Amino acid sequence: MRDWEDFAEEPLELPIGGTVYVVPPIGIKAGLTLRGVVQGEDDSLNDKPATELWRLALGSAYDEMVADDVPMAALNRAGAAALADATHGRAAAVKAWEIGLLPEPLAGQGPAAGTETPRRTRPAGASTTRKRASGTGTTATRKTARR
Repeated sequence: MRDWEDFAEEPLELPIGGTVYVVPPIGIKAGLTLRGVVQGEDDSLNDKPATELWRLALGSAYDEMVADDVPMAALNRAGAAALADATHGRAAAVKAWEIGLLPEPLAGQGPAAGTETPRRTRPAGASTTRKRASGTGTTATRKTARR
């Protein structure tokens, strides 16, 4: 078999203020955490600032952006693009970069190669059990004729 590097997608490149920041490929630990967060199965980042999520998604590019003091809005957009790239694929990353959306609205863009499309998340504690119909709807009830 050929080496992974022979067919792996190129790293994500994000130009900000004349500098191109290269986002390294997501490692397994960060990738699993990011996927869990997006799928609502990992709450380890819930009480942390968004920059912790961006640090995971951007890898070493995060530290470079901080060192270069890029605008916060640029860091947020870069983080969203890197997160979209890791969880939904390059097309979603491009869209996140260009229009500034987070990955959840981009779920329809298709998964990255070898990944699954994340499920929609529910609020913590939300039940998956459907409520029973009340029977007081506005639809007319059909009556059967007696024989």
